[in-house]
Amino acid sequence: MFTRARSKKFPLFSARRVGSNVAWAGRGRGESIMMRLLALLLVAALSSCIPYDQTSQEEGGNARPGSSGRGDRMSTTFRMVSEGGHSLLARPDGAASRDPFMAVARDRATYERLWHQYLGDHPISAVDFGRETVVFLLVPARPTGGYSVEMTEVAVRDGTLVLEARLGEPGPGDMVTQAFTAPYAVVAVPLRTFTRAEWTSEGNRVAMTETPVQ
Repeated sequence: MFTRARSKKFPLFSARRVGSNVAWAGRGRGESIMMRLLALLLVAALSSCIPYDQTSQEEGGNARPGSSGRGDRMSTTFRMVSEGGHSLLARPDGAASRDPFMAVARDRATYERLWHQYLGDHPISAVDFGRETVVFLLVPARPTGGYSVEMTEVAVRDGTLVLEARLGEPGPGDMVTQAFTAPYAVVAVPLRTFTRAEWTSEGNRVAMTETPVQ
């Protein structure tokens, strides 16, 4: 007698379990990709919160040598030739006026004459007049110490050489030398093409050449 062989049946739960495992494996890979995307988005969000280094941008990106950012006023370099508190004007009759004044030297003869006239026997400094012009900033006699000429900037504006040099004065109660002084500054600038020279202190005109510099 032939009997029908029973087909071997796998439990239904086995198929479900296998299908479930496949589904969970696929879901696990999807969640892994989502987690990575979320991590990348989090890193990008944190990076955008880092403070912007404005100082580095200003120093490295926006700063332009020779430009002062004041319209047509262009800054330039300068070299201190000499400075001090006692020129030959440091006496009551050292000058006809108490107002500060300036003098310009474009050649060696004029430079040496002005140097000996206002600085006397001070050791004279070398200047290359093929490339530089020298400007003397002079303050007549003051009754005490505490006065100074402090160079801060040199610029060219509309053909005029502008030297910004602060006039320092003693404050109330300052301990100062009780003797006549006469501060000065001698500056060399690498320019030969300006037509006038002007001295300003904190933006206010102190002195200017009376005639165009030749």
